[in-house]
Amino acid sequence: GLFGGLLGGALHSALDTLGSVIILLALLIISIVMATGKSFFHAIGDANDYRKSRKKAKREKIKQRAERVRQKEMEEEGGIPAGTPVVLGTFDHPSAARGAGVLKEGEMLLSCGTSWVAFFPVNDREKGLRARMLVDPFLTPDGCYGVMSSIPSLSGRLKLYTNRYIDDSNKAFDKLSELAKQSKTGANGLCINPLDEPDDKVITTYAKEDIARAIMEGTVTILKQRLKSLAEHGVVAERAVMVGGPSEDPYWRALIEEMCGIPVRVVHASFAGAVGAAVIAGVGAGEYKDEVAAHQKFQESERG
Repeated sequence: GLFGGLLGGALHSALDTLGSVIILLALLIISIVMATGKSFFHAIGDANDYRKSRKKAKREKIKQRAERVRQKEMEEEGGIPAGTPVVLGTFDHPSAARGAGVLKEGEMLLSCGTSWVAFFPVNDREKGLRARMLVDPFLTPDGCYGVMSSIPSLSGRLKLYTNRYIDDSNKAFDKLSELAKQSKTGANGLCINPLDEPDDKVITTYAKEDIARAIMEGTVTILKQRLKSLAEHGVVAERAVMVGGPSEDPYWRALIEEMCGIPVRVVHASFAGAVGAAVIAGVGAGEYKDEVAAHQKFQESERG
């Protein structure tokens, strides 16, 4: 019993001593951390920054290596010399607007492709939003917006009517225009909306000249109605530039001027988009300050 009591007392004393030592060590560690904590965490931060810089440098090397490979491929496969500036472009209608010089509010680009698209530069993008139009930034670096309204698949419907009632050869649209000129305004009372399904019972009772005139007038009427709707929201066409296949036929231009009441010019016809791409490349490569300066240079060249 005496031995057990002595042993228990010794263990208790040892545990107390050990506890005291642990507490002292903990206090010492806390003191060291408090004294050096700022430097410690700075060291951790420096290590993280170092790792990030290493990763960034590695990515940059990979990027440079990829760029060298890309330039080599461009030179070998595309014949484009290394160091040639590559400029991000745009899609068809904004490019054609640049090529045709449609750069100010009040102007309209009428692009007659698969769909007929009216493109307008506007200073206030809210106009386009109110009219439920597609709205994109347009001119660089801080220029106006471009807003677009499309009449989808209008050319396809125009072709359907022309092939059905006028001619189905590759000269069909030439014949359409030639016949339409021989009819009077109003096509002797025949009205055709190319977006509607053909009504043979009515249409085939008229002469081909009247049918041709009604097809063309019906197409321009759809455009006129769309322009009227856009004008109600402040998107107004005071003058227009026409591009695309139909722009090469003077009668289309004359009919649009007559029915829509706006002057219409043709600039670069089917090649306006390509000219616009050249303008964007010139601005990106530093040849021109902006699109306006490029267009002015083109005008000077044409006058010269």
